[in-house]
Amino acid sequence: MKSRYGSFHKNKQALLHVFFVCLQKQSKTVTMAKTKTCIVCQKSDKEIPLIKFQFKGNKHHICSQHIPILIHKAQELESILPGVPPSEE
Repeated sequence: MKSRYGSFHKNKQALLHVFFVCLQKQSKTVTMAKTKTCIVCQKSDKEIPLIKFQFKGNKHHICSQHIPILIHKAQELESILPGVPPSEE
């Protein structure tokens, strides 16, 4: 009986370790996701005002300086946002 409980204790410790490693990875992912930067210049919302937008189901941010590119020259963002339609002029 003693070895059975000892084995259970070791398995419990291993599971807890895996659980905490997963939590740490998830926490890092959430932290990285909270960092808001412009898709063009990479400036953060601490440096310049950012506007959030969605394209093809993904959320992006663009700074006030680069909004005209998104509006008038969207094709220039093709490398950053594949499939972006050209601007109509």
